[in-house]
This record gives sequence, C-alpha cells and structure tokens, in this order.
Amino acid sequence: MTVWVFAMVAVAGGLGSALRAAVDAAVHQAAVHQAAQRTERRSAQQYLRRTGRSAAQSPRSIALPLGTAVVNVSGSFLLGVVTGSAVAGVLPTEWQAVVATGLLGGYTTFSTASLETVRLVQAGRFGAGLLIGFGVLVLSVAAAWAGLAIAAVTIGAAAAT
Repeated sequence: MTVWVFAMVAVAGGLGSALRAAVDAAVHQAAVHQAAQRTERRSAQQYLRRTGRSAAQSPRSIALPLGTAVVNVSGSFLLGVVTGSAVAGVLPTEWQAVVATGLLGGYTTFSTASLETVRLVQAGRFGAGLLIGFGVLVLSVAAAWAGLAIAAVTIGAAAAT
C-alpha cells in the first residue's frame, strides 16, 4: 500500500464515520418524530419540549436502535457492490481499499450493533435484542449478497453492450 493510498483510506474512514453519525441521527430523529405522532398526535418538537429533552437526549428506547441497523445493512450492500466491481476489474485495487476499507469501514459499525444488542437484553427487552442481534446480521449478509449480485449483473450487462 502506498503512502497516498494509506492517507486516502484514513481520510475516507473519517468521512465514513461522519456519515454514520449523520445517518444514525437522521434515523433516530425520524423514530422520535414517529413516536411523538403515534403517542401524542403532536409534533416531535412538542414531544421533546414536554419531556425536557433535546433530540440528542431523547430516549433511544423509544424504538429499536434502527440507525445502527440502517447503517450496517446499507454499508453491507455497498460493500457488496464495491467488492463485486473490484472482482470484475472495474474498480482498481487502490480505490477498493479507499472505498471499502476506508469509507465503508468507517461507516459500518459491528461493535455498536453488538453493544446495542447487549443493552437491549440488559434492559429486559429480550425480543428486541434478538431481533436486532440476529435480524441485522441476517439482513446485512443478504444485503452484501444482493450488492455482489447487482454488481455482477450491472457489470455483465455493461460489458455486453
């Protein structure tokens, strides 16, 4: 690995981490908003104001930790596409390292998913823990498989034209 590729992997990893935080926050905010509409038929802002919390402090127990699930499933799909493109020779090895290891490595987070699963179980939410723990794993593997398949079909169709 050249110094340039190493530096690009590091920068891409930072961008992936920032993207993960943004996606997680957006999904969490949407869950808070839906919970507020369902339970009180008020806006999420009124719900948060009434409880004295900011969006960042709102309880993650309102819903399952869907932000981490969305990040890991979408990251697995994208990693499948990137890997399929690299295997087909469409994406150079250096760019595979930057995008797969850097960007998507920073974006996805198995450790957070594991911790959130444990915290659900510790809180007595065994069903939710099982759903997140096994559900995200199964969906992530399926998404990676789909990403590989879509890359193969897309690249195969492009090569045929």
